[in-house]
Amino acid sequence: MISQGKKNVLGVLVDAVDYEAATAQILTAARDRRHYAVTALAVHGVMTGVQD
Repeated sequence: MISQGKKNVLGVLVDAVDYEAATAQILTAARDRRHYAVTALAVHGVMTGVQD
């Protein structure tokens, strides 16, 4: 499982995780009844964040 925390990619903070770590974090949030947003971004999404 890879979970390296937030990384700055061109000024946009992204979590460096694999599917296993992402799934674990999502399930933990669901069990705790916490709001949790998830998105899988390609390079286009990161570049849109840079331009905002």
